[in-house]
Amino acid sequence: MTHLRHRDYEQSRGIRGSAFTIWWGASIISLPALLALGCNNRADRPAGPPSESAIAPAHSTSESVQAPAASELKAGAPAPDVTLTLQDGFQLPLLSEKGKPVAVYFCSSDENPDCLREAHGLRDHWSALHKHHVVVVGVSARDASSHRAFIAEHKLPFDLATDADGHIAQAFKVPTRGEYSPRTFLIGSDGKLRGVWQTANPEALVQEILAAVE
Repeated sequence: MTHLRHRDYEQSRGIRGSAFTIWWGASIISLPALLALGCNNRADRPAGPPSESAIAPAHSTSESVQAPAASELKAGAPAPDVTLTLQDGFQLPLLSEKGKPVAVYFCSSDENPDCLREAHGLRDHWSALHKHHVVVVGVSARDASSHRAFIAEHKLPFDLATDADGHIAQAFKVPTRGEYSPRTFLIGSDGKLRGVWQTANPEALVQEILAAVE
């Protein structure tokens, strides 16, 4: 919006009342044109990029659990047939866990605030998840030594997998935009996806997972 600042004009000795009237009338006539020009210029500007909340970026702060975008994997799709490299070097073929529910969550890095929040939430609800035989694996591009240190520091009862080349994220169709967008996938005992969520409130996320496996 164009802001027109009021200016104080001092009437000089040579200006008469009629001249002032002519100047004021011209100003009144030109003001709508200036406003219209400003509005037209604003309307012609291209829309900016979508906000993080609109596209659900690597570190959403929403307190709700949201569904994936249209181009991503959805519930009912077969789980990707990939092998995860865990923090201890163990190679875990994902489909070898068929028969048990598996929660795979993606984070940009171990120490990312949203990733840390989710890891703590899963840890703090581990007894309920373990009771329902849910296998949990976190995935990020960090290396195995970073994962081992993170697990030890935060006392995580589940494994972390490294995805340095991004092939795991690609198999799950996780948006990257330079880093992983947080996603959690629940694979059912039949090897099909039972749920796909954008990582948000870990309390709500755990409840969604438990409801899906009960």
